[in-house]
Amino acid sequence: MGEGKYEPVGVSEVSIKEETMILSAVVALVLAPALRGSYDVEEIRRITESAHARVGVCLISREGEISLRGDERFSLQSVVKLIVGAVALDDVDKGRWKLTDKVSISKKDRSVSVQPLADLVVNGPAEVTVGELIRLAVIESDSMANDVLFKKIGGAEAVSAFLRIRGITGMRVDRSEKELQTEIAGLRWHSAFTDEQTYEDALNSVSDRDRDAAYKAYQKDPRDTASPRAMAYLLPWLQTCGGWSKESTSFLLQAMADCQTGANRLTAGLKPGWKLGHKTGTSGSHRGVSAATNDVGIFTSPKGETVVIAVFVGDSTDGDDERAKVIADLGAYVCGG
Repeated sequence: MGEGKYEPVGVSEVSIKEETMILSAVVALVLAPALRGSYDVEEIRRITESAHARVGVCLISREGEISLRGDERFSLQSVVKLIVGAVALDDVDKGRWKLTDKVSISKKDRSVSVQPLADLVVNGPAEVTVGELIRLAVIESDSMANDVLFKKIGGAEAVSAFLRIRGITGMRVDRSEKELQTEIAGLRWHSAFTDEQTYEDALNSVSDRDRDAAYKAYQKDPRDTASPRAMAYLLPWLQTCGGWSKESTSFLLQAMADCQTGANRLTAGLKPGWKLGHKTGTSGSHRGVSAATNDVGIFTSPKGETVVIAVFVGDSTDGDDERAKVIADLGAYVCGG
């Protein structure tokens, strides 16, 4: 179902019988009532052929799966926040905590990039619920919210266990947002960087040569990546196959439906009566190259039928609008036009 496995540390092997049951559950969702006649990989290829990029797509419908570069690795960027949120909800259903449980946060929890949550700790420590952290991470792509959750769930090892138990291979999550983004820029995360000015000064001190080397290393780094196929097969789990309570499933799907980022990507391809729950991910650009422009989601037709799609636009030399249009056109294709 994916490319090389990323084995979790300290996680026992899942039995063959259990994995078979897991995969059967996913297939059961895939074979839901037909949405339309069929999808065609050649049409997906045509839609993406104008992109000056490495485009990976996996679409799952009743007819099964079609993919383009389905097993290649792409940087997840903020799509990872959906995965971390899912693990946090899994822990809710296991009774480790409740969505209403409060988490103490302070300036030492600051991250980088987009982080509206940081406004709460300007004048001192604050409290926020687990549910609010999940929604901020998924809806507003809040890096601070994601990093607080990532630490709370147990980091990379916990994510690996979550994926392994569900038979999802070809995906790995290794670092917090602050660790990932500083390494892309040629730095190593330091606690002093929670001060915004200190972080900016450090960024400005990185030489062009070191920044070039860091970005090139990031483009080749297998950490914090996923194949389109792995991501597409995870999405049905988030919808109905996760074994969660109805409340937890609805909570995450609503957060995806409320997503405020990427209005010009999959969302722009929606047709009347269609709905979409999704999560985007975007890297910065360096010397005209954008390593990651992503959108993954669950489409629901006016009749309540679903199709999932994962789109990763990697190493692109196109502008923002051109990258978004490829994804929007794929969204329109899902909706039948």
